[in-house]
Parts: sequence; structure tokens; C-alpha cells
Amino acid sequence: MIQFDVYREFQDADGLWNPIGEGPYSGGLQISINGSAEDYRELASYFATLADRDTSADTEYHEHNGPFLSIDGKSRLHLICRKDDQRYYARESSS
Repeated sequence: MIQFDVYREFQDADGLWNPIGEGPYSGGLQISINGSAEDYRELASYFATLADRDTSADTEYHEHNGPFLSIDGKSRLHLICRKDDQRYYARESSS
């Protein structure tokens, strides 16, 4: 099952974006993704490559993507994709 958390961010002295220590955001969000057929193929290819990558030796494996800016330029999205094959494989083998 894919799960997600949403955190507000701040930019540190090194220019990196990090979550503010207030816990996950609580509330509703709607993200509207716009793109061409080729854009969606590229996105699908990225997720397929991530799905096929063996990360069983790294329970903390993650990739940072973005920042993506909203159409009006007022919102920034920093997408972190985490993958833990070890947890996945343990769940599958216990079934």
C-alpha cells in the first residue's frame, strides 16, 4: 500500500529544504497534475524503474524529486519517494 505524509518545510543555512518539526500536516489537499501523454509516460517510466530497483539492503532508500512549482509559481512540491523492499519482502513471505 502506498502511503504519504505532508510536512511544511523551511530552508536551512545550506539551502536544503527540511520539514518543520511540527508533525505532519492535517487537513485535505488536492493536487492537480497537468501534462502531455509523453509527460505521463516519463512519470510512469520513473515509477517502473523505482519499483524494479532492488532496495532490500537499504531500509532507508529514498529519492528526492523536484522541487516542482505550481502553475502560478506560488507553491513548491518536494517529492520524496521512499522504498523499503526488506519490509515488503518480509510481508510477502509471511503471507
